[in-house]
Amino acid sequence: MIRRTVRWSVLIAFVFAVGLQVCYCNSLAKPLLDAARAGDAAKVRLLLKRGADPNSANTDGNTLTALMLAARGGHTDAVKALLAGGAKVEATGAVSVGASGVNEGITALMEAAASGQVATVEVLLGYHANANAQAVSESLNSAGESSVIGRNSVVFFSANSAIVRELVEHGADVKAKDGKGNSLLMYAAEHLDRSAISYLLAKGLDPKERNASGQTAYDLAVQAGKSDNAEALKEFAR
Repeated sequence: MIRRTVRWSVLIAFVFAVGLQVCYCNSLAKPLLDAARAGDAAKVRLLLKRGADPNSANTDGNTLTALMLAARGGHTDAVKALLAGGAKVEATGAVSVGASGVNEGITALMEAAASGQVATVEVLLGYHANANAQAVSESLNSAGESSVIGRNSVVFFSANSAIVRELVEHGADVKAKDGKGNSLLMYAAEHLDRSAISYLLAKGLDPKERNASGQTAYDLAVQAGKSDNAEALKEFAR
């Protein structure tokens, strides 16, 4: 009887200790997310050393991980610290869009591409981040049923021509299309600069190709008020 009591006492003590450890790690999640978002690499390293889960994720409005938040801000040192601490480079998150939409499959590389920081993109690619990962946009109808309204690969998150080049040179599909049937050249014409257009034309993209709405890259450049881009594509508009 005494032995059984001792065993139960040991088991209860063990379970209690594990519970305390889990609670402690969970209590470090928010500080880690805040540090990652702020790009405080020193604090990120300190929290990881104290036992914070490197894959901690938001639970309010989105499920972005600490790595994604650091990448979103282009905080290269914080990204390095999280990766070194065990953050999963291919983890995915979701972000609510409006009252009835959600973007799923968001990766740290997508956030880094949108940040405009090439160095951050390079670090993630060095950890073998998938340059062809796709985010999916879904919408809920009144019955609560979801439907896919678009898919965008990493390269369509690019904030500048340098990131487009970096991603393509690391295997991103230069022939990819977004959810509206836009080619990468069309995306560049509408959102980037002339150097991106020159690069993509040299890669063989067709300037006369049309998207799902019947528009060419030139049409989109004009529509977006990108006069320099329109000038680069004008000869193909005839």
